[in-house]
Amino acid sequence: MVRISSSLYYVEGQNRRVGKKVDGTLVQGWLYQDRLNPVAQIDESDGLGVAASPPIR
Repeated sequence: MVRISSSLYYVEGQNRRVGKKVDGTLVQGWLYQDRLNPVAQIDESDGLGVAASPPIR
């Protein structure tokens, strides 16, 4: 059996990916600290994870 799924990325006004849907279900989202750096990732169960750690100075 072959399963074909469709993926769709949501892009906001500053051209950043902010969400991903697979087969009509939102499965991933991203929160950004600034224009380029995602700081958090949200999964399909609304769990929050760290996308990137801040640089050590």
